[in-house]
Amino acid sequence: MRFPTGRHLEEHLLANFVPTVYRHRTPERADPAPGQRNRDPDQAERWLGYLAHSLATGAHERRDLAWWRLGASVRLPMRVLHTALLGGLCMFAANWLVVLFAVSIGHLPSVQGPTMLEVAMFGLCSALVFGLARCALAAVGRTVAVPTQVRLRLAAMTPRVEHRPVREILTRFGVGLLAGFVLGVTHAWTNAMFRALAGTTPRADLINAALQDTLALGLIFGLTAGLSFGLVAAFEAPVDIAAAATPMRLLSVNRSTATRQFLVLAAAVTAGLAVCGHVVVSLLHQVLPWTLLWTLEEALLLGAVGGLGGSAAYVLALTAWGQWLTVARFWLPLTRRLPWDTAAFLDDAYRRGVLRQAGAVYQFRHIRLQQHLARVYSSSRRAR
Repeated sequence: MRFPTGRHLEEHLLANFVPTVYRHRTPERADPAPGQRNRDPDQAERWLGYLAHSLATGAHERRDLAWWRLGASVRLPMRVLHTALLGGLCMFAANWLVVLFAVSIGHLPSVQGPTMLEVAMFGLCSALVFGLARCALAAVGRTVAVPTQVRLRLAAMTPRVEHRPVREILTRFGVGLLAGFVLGVTHAWTNAMFRALAGTTPRADLINAALQDTLALGLIFGLTAGLSFGLVAAFEAPVDIAAAATPMRLLSVNRSTATRQFLVLAAAVTAGLAVCGHVVVSLLHQVLPWTLLWTLEEALLLGAVGGLGGSAAYVLALTAWGQWLTVARFWLPLTRRLPWDTAAFLDDAYRRGVLRQAGAVYQFRHIRLQQHLARVYSSSRRAR
């Protein structure tokens, strides 16, 4: 017999399900439904297999295929590298924009070789700091960014809205404080290194200035980053995922939320560096015999670098929408694990009956189909 048991028949039907629903339509057949397009059945099965395999990782097999969890399917070292690269690139780009602006207003004479090298070093140090922040979040259990909404109101004015718990605010403050302090210290010693290479400052004065900058910039950057990220966490409210109409609707809403987070965080960091710098320098003048300068012009330029670069890196690397954009829409397609039009592919699979919608998440049509696709994907990966 071809199918001696019901199990063999079931496996045969599961193996032919995806190739059947993705079979190319001939011109004489009915037109496809709106939003559908012809896809290669083998590629579709491989992409669906990766999605099913991502649900099988971890201690328990999950049913809900959430778009904000696709970034978590990448291993932790790659996620740390992803955060570090985004942080370094964003800070590098923001620094260049501020340098070009400073040249245009006459604050800097021109862009010279040492300036270019200093900008590059600042980007490298920022990459290390953002990678450290990602490791710190993973250490406290913040491995997956969930969709949120930003409510620019006080909790007492909106008693019905569930806000972030105090523990989450303190966690964000602590991670921001640590990352900002490390960035300030590295920035101070980078400046000292470039002064030493220029040879314009005596060694004794150079060491003294480096120590001053280490303490001052570490405190200024740390307090600013901690207070800014804590402020953003205080205004965030979790989204009621069960009440969301569709996954793509929730994605659209979270995209708007990420835009507001960028604007709030950029303004907070820019203003915070100026205010925290003034307070810290004034306090240090009273307790230490050091000569520190923190002019408003320098503070705003440095704050613009941190505000633009830091908020862009936070939104792209540490929010649900940012991880969807950079991981699910770029990294996973680049490594051929998902198509480039990931959102359209998921919606197409839903229209073909391979997936179903359960509020804001997708689910495979049947748990046996999910397990079959995950097993086939794992077998093909081991064979490769």
